[in-house]
Amino acid sequence: MSNGHKLSGSAAALGLLAFFMPWVLVSCTGQPLSTYSGYQLSSGVDDMEAKPILYLTLAASVFVLGTTAHALAGHTSERWHHVVNVAAALVGAASLVIQYSNMRLDLERAELAGIVIKPQIGFWLMVASLVFILVGGIWGYQEEGTNNRYDNRSGGRRVRPWSPPRRKGSGINR
Repeated sequence: MSNGHKLSGSAAALGLLAFFMPWVLVSCTGQPLSTYSGYQLSSGVDDMEAKPILYLTLAASVFVLGTTAHALAGHTSERWHHVVNVAAALVGAASLVIQYSNMRLDLERAELAGIVIKPQIGFWLMVASLVFILVGGIWGYQEEGTNNRYDNRSGGRRVRPWSPPRRKGSGINR
């Protein structure tokens, strides 16, 4: 299993946990009113509109865990695993950006009413996990490109690619 898989898989596990941790704290005039996890924001609770686009952050973590489990099960680690990891991280990050841009006007109105919405540890861990998934995907992709000269069946020893046997005296490659 490549180092990229190790980094992406660990980050995806962190992202899975972070989705259920507190993402935002809502307070009014300095008094905390409530906290919401990524799951609660996605599904909508307490007369709050559901934001299902945030489920894409959870889906990103699940996809990356799937590619990591596939590599961990002994299947050949291939470059497409890392492409999926990079794509999942980008989709998860895009969902956060889209949701934030949709909420920006609401946040400005809430501040005028004295309501403050602050990001919490779960949100920041999710952002960090998406960044590390992206970095791990890029790292693994580059690693797989340089490791293509190694044969997994030979215990990681460097193996020369097959070439036809040379003929003696034919004047070729003397």
